[in-house]
Amino acid sequence: MVKRDLFIDKYHLKYFRNNLIELDKSQSTIDLYTYNIIQFIEWFKDLEGTEFEINKISTIDIRDYCSFLQNAKNEKVGTINLKIASLKSYFACLLRSTLINNNPTLAIKKLKTTIPTEVKSFDDKTYRAIRKEVYRSQNNLHISIKYISVSTPRPGNTSSTNLLNIPSLH
Repeated sequence: MVKRDLFIDKYHLKYFRNNLIELDKSQSTIDLYTYNIIQFIEWFKDLEGTEFEINKISTIDIRDYCSFLQNAKNEKVGTINLKIASLKSYFACLLRSTLINNNPTLAIKKLKTTIPTEVKSFDDKTYRAIRKEVYRSQNNLHISIKYISVSTPRPGNTSSTNLLNIPSLH
């Protein structure tokens, strides 16, 4: 018998799985949620070096697990959020059935996905049009525009441009 099979009865996972069936969850969702709960239990047991006791799990344990997944395991936000959803469902089910006294996942929120911002700039055609207009006005700013456009930081470039160092702006 696989070690994980022992978890099914010991940690009320059979009850949890039956609850998910009643909620009309798909078999793949039931299996994934069960697997995620078992992973959490294994992580907890490895970390604490003690037996997993459902009533002693705190919000801090859940936060530590999320931090572990994010930093040590380098899991993606979507994966972590799925594991959070699994834990929330598990602890809510156990609380409803009075198998536990409190739900440690109540204060846990999904992680937000950070979308990298695009560098906003104008295209070459617009740049040339601006540069020509400034040049035609016989203003020395066309030199400054050229200098700024060449030395403007690009994504991944940490250099900075100091406008006071541009000769035509003095």
